[in-house]
Amino acid sequence: IPTNPTTFSEAYGRLLHNILCAYEGVEIYCCTFLPDLKRFSSIENGNGVNLNDYNDAIEKIALNMGVDVIALNSQIDITASNISEYTVDRLHPNSKGMELIANIIINSIKD
Repeated sequence: IPTNPTTFSEAYGRLLHNILCAYEGVEIYCCTFLPDLKRFSSIENGNGVNLNDYNDAIEKIALNMGVDVIALNSQIDITASNISEYTVDRLHPNSKGMELIANIIINSIKD
């Protein structure tokens, strides 16, 4: 179970490898995690693990495998003060949040 950045990296690497093998020649994009203000009171979760460690792992693994990364975490404007406007539970996006995410992904793919 990927409960820390090390085990997460191993699981994410296997997942991406399997996708690349199963869908050879398909253009794949990885996305970083959004700010998680439900489980992470700031940037660290209850176990003291930094959310940036997970996003760094995604970027490193994807880039090493030749896959583009869309850094949602640094492009989205969701903060503690407006998160209720974009999520149903401070974690899962509502329709307005999904539209915000979709626009970032569409613009990133266009570039």
